[in-house]
Amino acid sequence: MDALCKVYFDQYDVATDNTEAIRYQAREEIAMKKMMDRNGCKAFSNTFQDLYGMEQLPGLASQHLMAQEYGYGGEGDWKVSAMTAILKKMGKGENGASSFMEDYTYHLVDGAKSSRCQGHVEGYAFS
Repeated sequence: MDALCKVYFDQYDVATDNTEAIRYQAREEIAMKKMMDRNGCKAFSNTFQDLYGMEQLPGLASQHLMAQEYGYGGEGDWKVSAMTAILKKMGKGENGASSFMEDYTYHLVDGAKSSRCQGHVEGYAFS
């Protein structure tokens, strides 16, 4: 786990002093990778509904797994995760890349205690 945390700090601009949160992401990544590799999985998904027992969303873990050519789709979307894995395989060794992006737009109101999501876009980036 320490080695993976070092990779995170070397490859990402980490904007927190909460190293336990980063260690938690490393632990999540290691567990997800072991499970996928053991079962021959090349893609995965997660949802906000299936996080029982988790302290945080596996955001950093998911990003780093995508960098290792695993496909990903948010909100349980297995079709998007499969397509992301296919695009990664097709583009391997080529001049281009593919990834998953889920862009949320928030309606921010001065003085409001919270903001609400206006919608999201799922997409692929490739060239």
